[in-house]
Amino acid sequence: MNPLLRFFGYLFLSLSPSFSVFYFVSTPKSIRVVLAIGSAFFWLLSFLLTSILWYVISPLRDNIYFGLFLSLPFQEVFRFFYFKLYMRLRRAERQTPTPVDDISEFFSIGVGGGVMQVLVFFSPFLWESRNDGVLFLPNCALNLFEVSALTSFCVSYIHILLSPIALIGYKTRSVTSILGVIVIHVFVSGMTLLFGRQNCGIPLGIIFGSLICVLLLDYKVVTSYLKSNLHLNVQSTSASS
Repeated sequence: MNPLLRFFGYLFLSLSPSFSVFYFVSTPKSIRVVLAIGSAFFWLLSFLLTSILWYVISPLRDNIYFGLFLSLPFQEVFRFFYFKLYMRLRRAERQTPTPVDDISEFFSIGVGGGVMQVLVFFSPFLWESRNDGVLFLPNCALNLFEVSALTSFCVSYIHILLSPIALIGYKTRSVTSILGVIVIHVFVSGMTLLFGRQNCGIPLGIIFGSLICVLLLDYKVVTSYLKSNLHLNVQSTSASS
């Protein structure tokens, strides 16, 4: 296969969820584009703090588990900080967004982190895919670039889908939703460590299964949020009339 075609194939596969959501959900309103860019910046800040700690604690630099699981708390903390900033922005506007606007903006916030996660973790493999050779993982029929692209596809999609669940959890103060997002985030990240140790079909299958579960959970949480808020809006309109 032509290396250039392979390069763009892996690129579009890994970033297709983020680009699709950004184009169809974020671009219709400028505020959503701004929210996506802002969330990307906050994700980079969390990664910067992780890198600083990783550099300072020198005995643990060679421990991949330390680097991975150290980044997760920072990502969740900065997600919460960004939510607080988002709510202050909404109060400053003195406008009450519709529930549909809420969900669209929550997805847009997830896009920024999803894109940054793919670019930071997958770009080294993506750049090497422009060359002629390929590298195969042990006990795996797929090469390293294919595994990385498929993993990035799933992880970025999961990151986008978790955003509404987490932000709705913050807004409604649902401890179950918040803890569920953290557990899913840790679990999926942990599955990526199995590549090279197990048949790649096992972690890939688990990650794909996690994506389906998160998609169903996202549908349940979002529809419940929309129904409850639309019901409240109808009640307030009836009371005012």
